Amino acid sequence: MAKSQPRLFLTVDVEDFAVDFLDRTHLPSRLPFGLERLLQLFEAEQAKSTFFWLVQCARRHPELLRRAVAAGHRIGLHGLDHQFVYLQQPDAFGRAIRQGRMELEDLAGTFVTTYRAPFWSVTRQSLWALDEILGAGFQVDSSIFPTKNHQYGIPDAPIDPYLVRPGLVEIPPSVARVLGRNVPFGGGFYLRALPSWMTERLVQRTQAQGRNVMLYVHPWELDVDQPRDLPYGLLGRFIHYHGIHGTEAKLRSILRRFGRAEALPETFSEANRLIHPAAQTGAPADLIMARP
Repeated sequence: MAKSQPRLFLTVDVEDFAVDFLDRTHLPSRLPFGLERLLQLFEAEQAKSTFFWLVQCARRHPELLRRAVAAGHRIGLHGLDHQFVYLQQPDAFGRAIRQGRMELEDLAGTFVTTYRAPFWSVTRQSLWALDEILGAGFQVDSSIFPTKNHQYGIPDAPIDPYLVRPGLVEIPPSVARVLGRNVPFGGGFYLRALPSWMTERLVQRTQAQGRNVMLYVHPWELDVDQPRDLPYGLLGRFIHYHGIHGTEAKLRSILRRFGRAEALPETFSEANRLIHPAAQTGAPADLIMARP
């Protein structure tokens, strides 16, 4: 629960359409198609966002990174590349996010103090990553999804901002409690799969409970002309392509109905003000314990 008037946070995970296939990284980038549409949409709706960049994308499109900064958006790190955190070793992961943060700051010309793991892949299998994230100088994290998914999630994690380590605030993506389960609704496949009326009802219900809402989207989700030949399996194809023709309209409708969206806090003191005591006391002990 939030201490003040509920807010609408907006975030973008900046990835190219073929990010999940290392053998396709040579393909021409389609990032500008979706990112341009997002920048135009946010300008039209007077919305601000935190853009979590993969460094490989920032290297390829520094002009788009600088445009986002010039437009008043905030910049966070999404990693050097798109790898599951829980498949990495702590030391290698720590080095990578330190390098990524420094390189992204150089390219963007601004401080980078927020982090989001690829695939929301800080799970119970990789809670060690929180110490590495804090040690790399980040003050705000958004890597733990409080739901159950075949690739990620900690279903009993708090659904509102909480202190995950001394000096590090966790801001999770939005979920709604439905029949005792945490149901995601604020972005990605969930935004594309749910009908607009249902998503907007869940946003309204969440804010009526005094809670903030976090939206998230990927540029490729607005790129309706992207190739359809990526080597996904049947489930992967459905998750990646389903509903992309409606992403922009759904996002625009939410931004217009629920007021001016804003970027995530980027300092510990600012993010710490979002924490409600109930969220902290309800946090599982293994999420808030510092490494001995």
